[in-house]
Amino acid sequence: MAWAGVKSAAASTSAPLERTAQRIRTPTGATTMAIPDHLKLKCPEAQARTMDASVTRRFTSPFAPLELSSASAAELETLSERFAARSISTYERFLMDGSSKVDESRWKFLSEKGKIRAYAEHPSPSAIPDRSVSIYADTPVSELPVVLVTGSISGDLDDVMYGVVSPTIDMMRFKSSYVQDEIVCGSVLAPLVNPTHEDPFHSVSIKWVEIDQPLPIRAVVKNRDYVFMEATGIERLRNGERVGYHLVHSVQFPETPARQS
Repeated sequence: MAWAGVKSAAASTSAPLERTAQRIRTPTGATTMAIPDHLKLKCPEAQARTMDASVTRRFTSPFAPLELSSASAAELETLSERFAARSISTYERFLMDGSSKVDESRWKFLSEKGKIRAYAEHPSPSAIPDRSVSIYADTPVSELPVVLVTGSISGDLDDVMYGVVSPTIDMMRFKSSYVQDEIVCGSVLAPLVNPTHEDPFHSVSIKWVEIDQPLPIRAVVKNRDYVFMEATGIERLRNGERVGYHLVHSVQFPETPARQS
């Protein structure tokens, strides 16, 4: 019955096409059909060009070129290393020194899903004495809000890192297409450290993204965009275990002013 229904629909749609098309007899006596433009199929190459243009617009920077001096790039790279070192140190203390127990005086429980639990760090100005500030950072290192996530998920570290690393526009496009990260637009403003054959997961870059708002609040809250430093890499703990990190930290530059929504 389903096949008959499809056949019937196909037969009914063919009738308007024959009435609209015109038969034309050529000088040689052959008969051909002249199909109006609105009935012609679009050229696949034209469709591809349209799609490419749309993707290009999505991943084009709205700012003037971001040109960083060697000193500025080095400072940002150092900042990313400090952030990563702090996070890894916190993880190592939790894993080895604390017998994988969360210090409830420091961490407040937020949520749980399966075997994964999330905590927020209680404000504590004296927790870390280092309060130096980068000229590009929004907040001092010690004042950065920290979320601790504990638990385990089966998988391979290299596979996870391959899914995280995206220091170029092409890799950013590819990642956005399969991760479904709600990125409406985005661009790599400045690559600082690119992966190498010897260290394929180490990258530092400055990016801009615009994030799509959930449908229920889209009418009252417009999309928000961010300029941030992203860093990825793999380090080793004291016991030799490999650990990967993915850092995202908001930064500001004169070339990246606030945009009108």
